[in-house]
Amino acid sequence: MRSSRGSHGGGCPRPAAGTAPAAGPVRPRRPGEAGFTLLEVVVAVMLVGVAFGAILQAFSQSLRNIQRIDVYQVAMQLAQNKMNELLIDDKVISDGVLEGAWDDNFRWRAALETHEVDDLAVDKSRLTTRLLYIRLTVHYRFEDRDREIKLFTSKLVPKPQVGEQGYLGGGGPFAQ
Repeated sequence: MRSSRGSHGGGCPRPAAGTAPAAGPVRPRRPGEAGFTLLEVVVAVMLVGVAFGAILQAFSQSLRNIQRIDVYQVAMQLAQNKMNELLIDDKVISDGVLEGAWDDNFRWRAALETHEVDDLAVDKSRLTTRLLYIRLTVHYRFEDRDREIKLFTSKLVPKPQVGEQGYLGGGGPFAQ
């Protein structure tokens, strides 16, 4: 019985229609020619090692950047919380410096400076409030370097009367 693969013998499949036959007979390899040379293997291993080293370095840098951003976000959140505390604290109404720390890595310093309203159209003797400028600095350490975040704001505070604590009689400690 004949095979449906063709009658050219040897049981080899017939080339598909429209394709060129192989360019000559394939000669068998000699025992010394099989596989890769030692030099090719060494070069391939070196290339893989260099590529792996570059990937590892990029990954390490990415992890440091993520950690740096995390520490910055913690410092910023602490700064915003402290600024909110200073804004709502009714006792923070006069010139001075306040300092504190959350732990060994995060500390804060707030410089408070009062200013009278400079608007000439307003009768200053009738004003019952003044501005308190708040300059908050949060210091923190990351990778053995000191870093800081600065926030600035102002709030209206009651204006003290002559003789009361906090009365501005010609400029405060921050007058320039």
